[in-house]
Amino acid sequence: MDLHQAEQGKNFSVSFVFAYLQTLYDAANTIACLTGKPIPERRFLTTLEAITTYLGRPGLASGMRDLFAPTNYDLIDWQDLHQQLTIIFSILSDKSYCPPQYAPARVNYYLGAASYYQVERFDESIWILLWVWTNIMQMLPKRSPEVRGWKDFCEQLNFSRDSIPLKLQQLDIYLDAVDETCGEWGKVSGLL
Repeated sequence: MDLHQAEQGKNFSVSFVFAYLQTLYDAANTIACLTGKPIPERRFLTTLEAITTYLGRPGLASGMRDLFAPTNYDLIDWQDLHQQLTIIFSILSDKSYCPPQYAPARVNYYLGAASYYQVERFDESIWILLWVWTNIMQMLPKRSPEVRGWKDFCEQLNFSRDSIPLKLQQLDIYLDAVDETCGEWGKVSGLL
């Protein structure tokens, strides 16, 4: 799905959020590959912060956080989110197309990381939950009843039909900063 098509049609959907998050993930890995290897999904922001600090552009990590994380975590019901994600893993496991990374045995791999980070790194925990949940929802039928819980979570994070234009505008600005960083790093490294 083209993100700007979604903006024109005000189309808030699993496909839109999936494309949006994939763009964030790709942007972060573009930055990461300037200095090493791609970022693991369970240590996404923590690793990005170290890389952007090394590059002298720490604002890229906080800017990334602003693109998906809420400003207030007090309303997040962590236990409910963990229960819903466990259910989604179970539903996907019944499908013949369930990929190994989302097999039921892996739910604790993700929830363990989310639980660990929710004590001091709410943003990292939110990333894990949103990334994994959206990836799984992308594989389930579009009209599955589980979409409601996912949409409620997205609304808590200010992902809604009304927020699409602003989110895309902020994403464009962020991607320009990533492009500028790559260009500067190329010059400093002697690649350009």
